[in-house]
Amino acid sequence: MQLVASHLPRFDIGNLVVAFTSAAKFEECCDMHPSWSGLLERLLDSAEFLEPRGLSMTAYAAAKLVFGDDRLLVPLATASVRQAPRFGATDVAKACWAFAKLRFVEEPSARSFWQAMAEPASRNIPGARFVDVSMICWAFAATDQVSPAVFEAASLETRSIVHELPPRSLAGVAWAFARARHHDPGLYQLLARRSGEVLSEFTAHDAASFCWGFATAEMPHTPLFEQLALHLNQPGERNASALRRLSAPLAAELCWAFAAASIQ
Repeated sequence: MQLVASHLPRFDIGNLVVAFTSAAKFEECCDMHPSWSGLLERLLDSAEFLEPRGLSMTAYAAAKLVFGDDRLLVPLATASVRQAPRFGATDVAKACWAFAKLRFVEEPSARSFWQAMAEPASRNIPGARFVDVSMICWAFAATDQVSPAVFEAASLETRSIVHELPPRSLAGVAWAFARARHHDPGLYQLLARRSGEVLSEFTAHDAASFCWGFATAEMPHTPLFEQLALHLNQPGERNASALRRLSAPLAAELCWAFAAASIQ
């Protein structure tokens, strides 16, 4: 931030975005630095002129900083609506993830943003990096956005590379489709088959989201859940199983899913 303080008057719009996003990555308590308010004011004045990549990077950094100030989010959302046709997969993923994390959903500009993102999301999902696909699905599901086209595109993309997906991705898809109430039994069958191939790589966190997704989608897979339970109950760090180290909310999700599958 000291570098920002000395050069801020000469920053162009690209420099402002880089400075803000770098603060989110490297600075602690950056909002306490004397130059922070100056950087923020310059960024607020420039937000409506940002390109898609700058918009998504700024929104993502704001979420990382837990900076949910409408003075920034509203112009970012408004500019994103205007620039939506130019958004790529990573732009959509980062912007949607950020607004979902900041719970920027109900405000008029937020509603316009989510409506505008459905088209570039479904258009860019085919062939996108799967981390972007996962972020988009999570964001639309977590904010209760009804967008069948997004999840249909995500289903097709997942099916095409399911044989490569690790447990974290399998769990994310299972959770998001269930949360969004997007009925797709065929996809869940493929997720179950792939999970059996990589079962030994599942963490307790992955298993909780994965099993919750299957149970919520009314597709509890008892044999698979039992195998996951045995895997997670093996002694691990300090002779404690992964299940014993699970946080209370995730433990509750996993217990509910196991109960739905009649596992005791």
